[in-house]
Amino acid sequence: MADRDELETLRRRAYGPGADIHEDVAALERLRALEQRDRPEPPSVAQEPARPDVAFPFPFAEVVVDKEPEPEHELRGRVAARAVLSVLGRAAARLAHVRRSTCFAIAGLAAVASLIATTLVVVERVQPDPLQTGAEQLARLSPDAGYPTLDFFTSSSTGARTFQAFHGVRVVVFASDMFGSASGGTCMGAYSERDAQSNDNGFSGQLLWGCAVGSFPAHTQFRSDLTGFPGELKSAFPGPTAIQMVYDSEHDEVVVFASPIDE
Repeated sequence: MADRDELETLRRRAYGPGADIHEDVAALERLRALEQRDRPEPPSVAQEPARPDVAFPFPFAEVVVDKEPEPEHELRGRVAARAVLSVLGRAAARLAHVRRSTCFAIAGLAAVASLIATTLVVVERVQPDPLQTGAEQLARLSPDAGYPTLDFFTSSSTGARTFQAFHGVRVVVFASDMFGSASGGTCMGAYSERDAQSNDNGFSGQLLWGCAVGSFPAHTQFRSDLTGFPGELKSAFPGPTAIQMVYDSEHDEVVVFASPIDE
């Protein structure tokens, strides 16, 4: 009876809450001895009748099975595993009593963390040149709200607006009715910023323009060393270089491409 009480005590130290038997080598050895003693004896098996001796051309190898006690490291591992499962079980029981509002709050924080992680991924829009000439995309110009659109464009076309400058070149987008175009689409023009007349908000100089037709976007193209265009542009592309500007209506941006000219 004393051994049974001792075995129960050692098992509580091994498998119960606050298990600490893995720190006591002597207690581990005692637990192993008591558990082996407590194991039931295997049922007896009826002995088979003796078989007549049969001669074989080769002898059988004798196999000896020696039942050794459970190694100490295996016992330690089993005890530690049960202790971990016990701790996890208690944690799961506590979690089952957490208020529903707390669970919703945790789920909300997880969703916010996921959204933040997603917004950190920035994808640059790279648009191939419409004519598939292998030109390199240089910039995307946005509407310039601080730059007044010249009356030259607004008086003849509704919705005309000016975009950011590109090496002294200004781009304006306007409706196709300005020049009586029958395309019915949007048009865009490029001009030297210095040609804008600040005194009467007019315009004098070259205007390179083109309108959208069908699925083709509005675009214009010119040489970087074009006569009458800014020297700043020529200095930036001394190649010379072909410059193409394409209006991206979906994002309301002007995409600038460049391709060297072989001469």
